[in-house]
Amino acid sequence: MNVGYLRTSTTLQSNRLKTDEDTIKKYCELYDIQLDQLYTDFGVSGGTFDREQFNEMMNQVRQGNVKTIIITELSRWGRSLYEMLGSIEILKKYNTNLVIIKEGIDLTTSTGKMFMNLLGVMSEYERDLVSERVKNVLINKKNNNKPYCREVYGFDRVGDQLVPNEVEQRMIKKILMLRHKKGYSYGEIVKYLDRNNYRSKKDTIITRNSVVGIIKNLDKNHDFTTIN
Repeated sequence: MNVGYLRTSTTLQSNRLKTDEDTIKKYCELYDIQLDQLYTDFGVSGGTFDREQFNEMMNQVRQGNVKTIIITELSRWGRSLYEMLGSIEILKKYNTNLVIIKEGIDLTTSTGKMFMNLLGVMSEYERDLVSERVKNVLINKKNNNKPYCREVYGFDRVGDQLVPNEVEQRMIKKILMLRHKKGYSYGEIVKYLDRNNYRSKKDTIITRNSVVGIIKNLDKNHDFTTIN
């Protein structure tokens, strides 16, 4: 079947819904397309893809019941490039075409295929930007002794600050010495820590993964040699 999809961000845009519905119907009349159903999410943000009518429509896609989806413009589909690309990949998997009237996109055409490629590039760019921002925030927090994760071994969280935990700092120094000066394996380090009653923040035995994580995530900006 051929379906239309409508969405507005607020309940104040009922006139916009009517305009978009008329646009889809006129498009179908112009190209002799039988419009079988309209799915409408009223007052739902395009920032989320967890929408009742959108989900119902995608369920019909997965059942192989939808041949074409028609929308008035790309923003009606959604505003997250990453999720947008994922949902369109589902359409491709189940041989469902997407027609975007305003942008003149039809996924069955060469222009539509180019659009998909551009969308993929933009989505990857968006993910890289987010990753870079998160990385910069974490670096800034580390450099200013701010909490940057749920637990930071070697430090205790006091309010919005990280305060050195001397017992854990000594253990970190010991781990580094055993690993880099004495050449201990991770397993040998774990056995040493267990024999000497070193424990995790949750008072459990230090595991191999914990030792690996401590070494890999060690903040080189802190001078642990100053801890007595």
